[in-house]
Amino acid sequence: MTRIEQIRQRRERAFYKNRMKGNKERQIALDKKLVEDNPQLLKMREVELRIKAEKAAKKAAKEAESDDEMDVSEDEEMESEEEEELKQKIVLKNKRKTKVKF
Repeated sequence: MTRIEQIRQRRERAFYKNRMKGNKERQIALDKKLVEDNPQLLKMREVELRIKAEKAAKKAAKEAESDDEMDVSEDEEMESEEEEELKQKIVLKNKRKTKVKF
């Protein structure tokens, strides 16, 4: 019985492959015909793609601005930290000098 099932499955696969062999060419032909009959569909798609690209550009610009703002705030923080370190160094130097004089 298993041999009969194997033969049946092999024949079914072969039949299916033969039946589906020309589907790609047929589908491409149908797609080309659709494009030729309805060129306005392509224009609509171009508009959609352009709008999507504009949104992406705006989003990228906003991210760049926020990154710049973060960089500026980070720079300000670094400058303030450097100033504090300098103040601390100055204070420490003064203390050392006073200790040495004693």
